[in-house]
Amino acid sequence: MPAQALAFTVQPNNSTPCPSTIAPPVEVTAVDNQGQAVPDFTGDVTIAIGHDASAAGNATLSGTKTVAAVNGVARFGDLCIDQVGSGYMLQATSPGLTDATSTAFDITAAPPTTGDLIVTTTTTGSNLPTGYTVAVDDRPTQAIGANDHVTFSTLAAGDHSVTLVGVPSNCTVNEANPQKVSVPAGGTGHADFTISCVAPPPTTGDLVVTTTTTGSNLPAGYTVMVDNGQPQGIGTTGNVTYPGLAAADHMVALSVASNCTVSGTNPRTVSVPAGGTGHADFTINCAPTTGELVVTTATTGSNLPAGYTVMVDNGQPKTIGTTGNVTYPGLAAADHMVALSVASNCTVSGANPRTVTVPAGGTGHADFTIDCAPTTGELVVTTATTGANLPAGYTVTVDDRLQAIGINDRMTFPALAAGVHSVALSVASNCTVSGGSGRMVSVPAGGTAQVDFVIACAAPPPTLVFTQQPNDAVSNVSLAGSCTLPSTRGLPTTVSGQLTLQDNLGQTVNFTGHVTIQLGQNTGGGTLCGGPTLTFNLQNGVAEFNLSIAQGALETGTYTLVARATVQSSSLSVESVVFTISLVT
Repeated sequence: MPAQALAFTVQPNNSTPCPSTIAPPVEVTAVDNQGQAVPDFTGDVTIAIGHDASAAGNATLSGTKTVAAVNGVARFGDLCIDQVGSGYMLQATSPGLTDATSTAFDITAAPPTTGDLIVTTTTTGSNLPTGYTVAVDDRPTQAIGANDHVTFSTLAAGDHSVTLVGVPSNCTVNEANPQKVSVPAGGTGHADFTISCVAPPPTTGDLVVTTTTTGSNLPAGYTVMVDNGQPQGIGTTGNVTYPGLAAADHMVALSVASNCTVSGTNPRTVSVPAGGTGHADFTINCAPTTGELVVTTATTGSNLPAGYTVMVDNGQPKTIGTTGNVTYPGLAAADHMVALSVASNCTVSGANPRTVTVPAGGTGHADFTIDCAPTTGELVVTTATTGANLPAGYTVTVDDRLQAIGINDRMTFPALAAGVHSVALSVASNCTVSGGSGRMVSVPAGGTAQVDFVIACAAPPPTLVFTQQPNDAVSNVSLAGSCTLPSTRGLPTTVSGQLTLQDNLGQTVNFTGHVTIQLGQNTGGGTLCGGPTLTFNLQNGVAEFNLSIAQGALETGTYTLVARATVQSSSLSVESVVFTISLVT
């Protein structure tokens, strides 16, 4: 019997969170409507959390969650749930089968194997240090403040050695150092250090160097040296502190940019008192060393480009409008070379490149005047159409550009590149272009070329139409008749119809002439009475006809009529629909 539903044949057991997997592996079996396993079921079975027992309701089931059944059983060997909870249920699904829900199970936390260690420091006295370093066994050290605490997490449960490192000479640790501390599994051990510090007599002091700068073209900063020691950076208006200098006189030197001047002595001697602060205050003024350059463009003419590029001293090009400006700030006060790159149809008035002087603290100018010559022209296409059955319009193609144009119209193609262009006019089949439909035209730069198309259109010839088709007919005789022996062989059958001369719009053409009719298809061996070809008058475009056909020896025959006429030097012909003549006794 076919599989109808799913059933959990190995229920999920209690487990701990991922990465621990649910064991033994969960198994889901496809069963029939009698609850019997269906071994030949091989479809995919998908498993998911049916009831989420986590506190936040957002537990995740991991592992292979879709398995193809083997012998009707889907085995899930690597499932795990990431959060604890009591009363989880799994749900198994497979297309076309009734879902299955497992029994409830729990995910409980794994028993702890580690604990935490909290190290605290309590420091009293004077001249306290900023902090120490704590070492636990051979783990990486951690910094700790003078009155602080740090936590070492997930230490193995057991005894650990805790050492406080970096205690200065004026401080004493009151407990054993290192300490032996026991860390309980799932709990917290404590190592508490109390430190007492005393103040040594001062033998040093601090030196503060300050800078105040005015002027322009200020540098990013300066360098300061004390007693020809290691230079330190200092801002143009800023300060730097040298702590712990010996209580004595010190030489302070400030290095400044060439355009800057220090007020007063430099270097200078500053006295640093024991336990106090000495000061070296520098006032600096900076003169300008750079200026700016403004490049302007003014363009006249036609076919102007989108813009130009300008370079100063062969540096990075910048874009500039055809009439615009661009500024180069912070250029050295000196002569600079300015070059403007323009389009091939444009000419720069004056020297290019040109030398421009940029004054210190001022502005240099490079003003370019440009004139651009035209590079394109326009093409005018005209159409003039006469005749009958005129179309709605044509298509004109210039190079690869298509455009609709009226039958008596004028169209302009602007901004064509100066040179030779192909122009073609596509017209209806009943129209003829005088001189040909394709032309090659030269478009002058800044000028206009014109192509004139003259078109003549003729009406298409009329058509001959059976407006009344011949119908099926019956000859009520026992033997076939003939046109010459009607009394002994039966009567010929009369066939009638109508022919009309129509134009391309289906309207009747007013024409008087003649139309001829012959037998076309002739499976009955019949004869057209009056001769193989009959002539009928075409009056005002319409011909009514009545003709007789003598059936041959066959009881049933199929026929068509072929009509022909000559109208306006055109030979017209049309064939009727098939009709049947039957002999009935």
